[in-house]
Amino acid sequence: MNKNRIEIGKFEEDRACYKYPYFVSINMGNEEAPIEVAEGIGYHSNGANLSPEEIVSNQWKEHFEKCGCGKVITIVKALIASGQTVTPQIIKEQWFEG
Repeated sequence: MNKNRIEIGKFEEDRACYKYPYFVSINMGNEEAPIEVAEGIGYHSNGANLSPEEIVSNQWKEHFEKCGCGKVITIVKALIASGQTVTPQIIKEQWFEG
């Protein structure tokens, strides 16, 4: 387990004979792309590190909502709107605030 990652969302989709996982994490070591998304298991896995602009794009909305963490979009949108720099630490603080 990487101590720089804080998992904030997970979903397992029922597939024939197995569960297909989706994940969302805050990557505390990546200032430019603070949110990680991943799905799948083994060699069929996919993942990405997302910049603030990518986090708020519609491209990832379904993934965040599946994992139960659509709130991260709201947090990042508010930070961008207020002119604050979006960092992993600020996302973490606001995520765990309430």
